[in-house]
Amino acid sequence: MPEAIRPLQELFAPMAERSTALMRQYSVDELALIADFVEKGTALALERARQLEGD
Repeated sequence: MPEAIRPLQELFAPMAERSTALMRQYSVDELALIADFVEKGTALALERARQLEGD
């Protein structure tokens, strides 16, 4: 690993570990459902933001 990346890895390692622990609480199917919901919800929010910008 390049030495310049090491500080970033150290900074984000705790979050990555906690995220992994969180994801392990769900099945693959549940994670797929969550991902689908987040993607669709994000698309709705972006669509509305664009509409508001046009108003």
